[in-house]
Amino acid sequence: ASDLQESLVLALVPGWDMMNHENGSMTTDFDINTKQLVYLAMRDYKAGEELTMCYGYRQNELLLMYSGFAVLDNPYDAFDMDIKIPRDELSKIRDLI
Repeated sequence: ASDLQESLVLALVPGWDMMNHENGSMTTDFDINTKQLVYLAMRDYKAGEELTMCYGYRQNELLLMYSGFAVLDNPYDAFDMDIKIPRDELSKIRDLI
């Protein structure tokens, strides 16, 4: 296999983001043989039903930052928090050990 076949490439594809997001399996792939971007349906669709795609398994912060929306009840949502613990006399002693 070539390096191209084994690498993951991110790309901005004009018009591709016109599809709405739905949680599910990833729906976009690139066919190296035909050199075409491919949409893979993640489920069966009825005639006239809106096609959707999975924008990725991202928390709302990343969906909002990179795609401009957030998902209500997002199963991949997370909250990052930094906690600063003040140093005391015992922590200074522990540092010496």
